[in-house]
Parts: sequence; structure tokens; C-alpha cells
Amino acid sequence: MRAFLFTLACCCIMSNNANSQNLFSYGNKNVSAAEFLTAFNKNPDTTGNRADKIKDYLTLYTNFKLKLQAALDAGLNKDENLQMESDNFKAQLAENFINQQADQNQLIQEAFTNSQKDILVQQVMVRITSPQDTFAAREIITKAYDELKSGKAFNDVTVKYSSDPATKAAQGSLGYITVFTLPYEIEKVIYALPKGGYSAIYRSSIGYHIFKYAGDRPAYGRRSFQQLLFSTPDFFTEEQKKAVAHTADSVSNAIKNGALFGSFLSTYGTGEEQYDPNTSFEISIGQYAPDFEKVVYGIAKAGDITAPFQTAYGYNIIKLDNIISVSSDINDIMNYAWLQEKIQQDGRLDKAKADLINKWFIDTKFKPASIDMNALKAYADSALSNEDGSMPKSIKGITPTTTLFEFAKQKVTVSDWLQFLQNSQVIEADLAQYQSLMEEFKKTSCNNYYRTHIEDYNPAIVGQMQEFSDANMLFAIMDKQVWSRAAEDSTGLKNYYEAQKNKYLWQPGTSAIIINASDENTITEVMNKVKANPTAWRSICESYGSAVQADSSRFEDGQYPVAQQITKSRGYMTKPEINENNNAWTMLLITDIYNTPSQRSFDEARGMVINDYQQLLEANWLTELKKKYPVKINAATLKGL
Repeated sequence: MRAFLFTLACCCIMSNNANSQNLFSYGNKNVSAAEFLTAFNKNPDTTGNRADKIKDYLTLYTNFKLKLQAALDAGLNKDENLQMESDNFKAQLAENFINQQADQNQLIQEAFTNSQKDILVQQVMVRITSPQDTFAAREIITKAYDELKSGKAFNDVTVKYSSDPATKAAQGSLGYITVFTLPYEIEKVIYALPKGGYSAIYRSSIGYHIFKYAGDRPAYGRRSFQQLLFSTPDFFTEEQKKAVAHTADSVSNAIKNGALFGSFLSTYGTGEEQYDPNTSFEISIGQYAPDFEKVVYGIAKAGDITAPFQTAYGYNIIKLDNIISVSSDINDIMNYAWLQEKIQQDGRLDKAKADLINKWFIDTKFKPASIDMNALKAYADSALSNEDGSMPKSIKGITPTTTLFEFAKQKVTVSDWLQFLQNSQVIEADLAQYQSLMEEFKKTSCNNYYRTHIEDYNPAIVGQMQEFSDANMLFAIMDKQVWSRAAEDSTGLKNYYEAQKNKYLWQPGTSAIIINASDENTITEVMNKVKANPTAWRSICESYGSAVQADSSRFEDGQYPVAQQITKSRGYMTKPEINENNNAWTMLLITDIYNTPSQRSFDEARGMVINDYQQLLEANWLTELKKKYPVKINAATLKGL
């Protein structure tokens, strides 16, 4: 019902055509033909006679307007809970619009293109272990770069200049990488290189790099797997490690002899899968150690289980769950969704959003004030040192209300700055740190302001927010006047039932026990037990725990929860039938036969009575609203639609 109301409310976008003829009025409010047609044309049903459909929709639309006016009269436009929902919806809209501005589709396209191949990467890598090492590290990497430009072999330069032992040992090889393997900025650098080419000097958080595109291959895709890990920590003795190896071999043999892989996860599983045998790890190229990766990607088919093999962490046994090939179709829905999820997880969308802030500074009319940073630092130091959280009245002309910068509709003050510092857990900082934090504060403030006032920069949001607000108010007033009122009016419901008893009859049908189970064997076993002892059906089903659900109910002919034909005979059992929506198996056991109509009790008919009573209340309410706000249709305008 709420979805219907929202759809109807979405049709209430006002036309800007001031010259449009009025189609109808309610009370002292007019509705133009243009507004109505905007709503009507959003109706997906285009079949049948247009004139008839317009008349039918006009009834719905006038009723919608009357109910919405009643909601406004009740002050629901000021309701705090509804306002909170609108604010949350606005935040969702803002995120969607910002994603569009950040060109999420372009990022997905880029990730898709990169996903089509794995690239073999080499690097020269000079670590920076402290700020003091930066200059020396830069000199070393520059020498390496110069030698590469002079024609020296990349392998030789790597061994000569790399300060990272692992890089030296592998002659700079990082192995193959694919999309999402490395940080986005590094991935961009590598995938932009020509085959055989090397990058300019790249500064990361750990040092300087030069990357080489050493080769490529069609992408290997992903693998999902489960793992048993028999851990051998560094402090284990050789005897202890041998004992662990023996355990791993014993488990492997047990699995070969028919033991379930999942039965060992609670003891030897790693991560969440130890609690859920249906949970798998997922691996992409370049994410794990090469020796581990080689084993996983070497498994031939889903369901295969490896023998124990040793890694740095101990002995592993892997069960391959699925081979996920790389899709070559960007319109593949599943692959597109995966790419979308990954770009949000790995930060590249956040970076794109951060780049937008430079544009937002202009859009929001950002205007910085002239502030003495030394004075501001003195004020902040004093305020942050006060344990009671109080702020000094003034230090060197700085007060809590001093404006630091402003946007089109908002000033940001020293008080806001102090709150930011407290949230950042800053107690005391030097001037350079304060200046750096101030730049971050400006960006954060700009981001927050833009999101809060996003409708000023994206007019389409205004209409969507109004539609959502109208739908919420409509739902609330319908709940107040009809739905909850009907459900709570026990006397009215019973009186209505007594007056309309002949509407609430059981038609010919049966009573049946309905069994649902996780697999066909279980449901057949349970149903045979129930058939042998029908009175004990509930205890029999409960003995299977969560694997079986059961209930009993009366069904009218043609309303059975199975697709197959029902034979109306006591003790008749249907064949097991799978529900494709949840993969559960269903069977029925007929317990009683009803060949003639019979009266439903009030409790049996309650749902139907409530529905009918709601319709009565709504009709009466609309009658009252039409008296309060008389509806007048302009017949000439209607005829011209």
C-alpha cells in the first residue's frame, strides 16, 4: 500500500505553465490540466480507451489531493518523525547525485576494462622508514630512474637499487595483478603503461617506486573457496610442526574416505566460515602469497579438495567452491553490480568525490575570512585545554563567533572549528598541523554544506523530495483515518461482521498439514512419519529443528500452496514440490474434507473484515472531505484532454 501511495504522490509534480487551464478545484485550491496530465502520463498502463482511463484516474487524483489536504490540516508536514524520514531520503538522494557527479559509471567502465587482463608487474622499490630518509631515498630512486633511461636492464636496476629485501629477492617481480589488487592510484599508473614500459617515479606511503609492465595475459578471474588451516606459529618446535602435519594428513584422509569438509570447519576453519559452512573466501589475482595462489588457481573444478600443502602459516586444505570467470560484457548485471560494489569499497569513488570538492567551493560561493592563524592557534590551545569544555571569551580578537569562512547561506565560526578539533581528538598541535587540519576542515565543511543544500544545485531533487514528503504524509493520514482506526475498532469490526455475515463463508475445500523442509529426502521422511501418526505432526516436525517448518490450515479449492492437482481424500499426500523462490520443499497431508460452504467465525474472517471495514471508513472519510472541500470539475477542460 505504501508503495502505491508513493507512486501516486510521485505524480504530483506541479507544472510551471502558468497559462494552463484549471481542470478541477477542491475548496479554494485549483489543479491545472498540465499538472494532471503530468501525473496521468506517468501511469504505465497505456492500453484501453484514453478517455475512460483519464476519467478513472481523475477520481484517484482528486481523492489523492483531498487526502493530502487533510494531512496538511493535521499538521503532518511538521511531524518530527516524518521530517526525519525526509531528511534521510534527502541524504540518499544527495549520495546518488554525488555518485553521478563523480562519474561512477566512468569508474565502472575503467574497472571493467582493467578486469579483462592480468598484468605482470616488476618494480624498483626504495623504502622510507622515517621522514629523515626521504631525501636520501629520493636520490637513490632518481639514480635508478636515470639508469633505466640510459638503457640498463630493469632486473639489474632492481637488484642494484631496491632497498626492500623481498623486491630484491624476486628481482622486482610482483607477479600478476588485476583490477582491485593494488591501491587505485597504483593500478592507474600500471594499466596506463605500454607493454614493456616503465613508469615515472611514484611516491607511496612507504617509499618510492618505479613500475614496469612486464607482460600480460587474459584475466584468470576469481575463485571462491573454503579453507582448513592447521596453524604452525613461529614459536612451534619441529616436533610440534610434525604433529600438526600429521593432523592435517589425518583430516585429509578422513575427507577422502567420505567425511564432510564442512564438519572440520568449526575446528580448523579460519574467519567467519568456521561458523557457517556456506561461507566462502574469494580470491583475485595478486591478493595472496604466490605459492598459495598457485594452488587455488590450480584446482580443476568446483568441489575438488586439495591434499594438505604448506604455507608460511601452516598446512592448508582447500575446497574450491566456484570458478568465477571474467565477464566480457559490461552489461552483465551480476558483473556490473560486483564492479560497482568494489569501486565503493576500495576508495576510488571516494577519491572522485574528493576531487569534486574543488568545484563545490565555487558552486557554494565559499569565501574565507582573513584570520591570524597564530591568534586562532592560541585560542584553540586555550579552549582545548579546559577540562570543563568552556571557551575563552576572547584571545587576540578571536571569539567563539568569529567567522572563519562562509558559504552562500551559512557562516562557519571558531566554535565549529573547535568542535571539529575535538571530534578529531586534537588536544594540542603546532602551527603547521593546525594549518593542515584547517584545510581538512574547509573540505569537510564544504562537503557537509553541499549535501545539506544539494537541492540548491540540483533542482530535480526538489521535486523528488516533495514527492517523498507527500507520500509519507499520505501514508500517515491514511493510517490515522483508516488502517489503524479499523484495526483498533473491535466493536465496529464485530458489528460490521454480524451485518455482513453472508460475505464471509468458507467455500468447499480441505484442511491440511503443510510441511516445509530444506531438502527432498528430509520432507519425505517427515511426511511419512506424520501420515502414520497425524495427531503428533507438530512434535514430529519440531524434532527436526530449523530444518523443518510445519503448520495446519484450511484451504478453499484452488487455493492450495502447491501447483499440482489435489485429490480431496483424507490421508492424501501430495508429492514433494520445490519452491524456486527459497529452494524449500513443500508437501501437504489432507486431514479433513469440506464439500459445502460453511460460515467463517469472526476470528477466521478477521483479516477480510478489517479490509472491508477499511474500505467503508475510507469511503465515509472521503465523503466528509468532499463536503469540506467541494470538488468541481471543469467539463470543457476535461473534454479537451
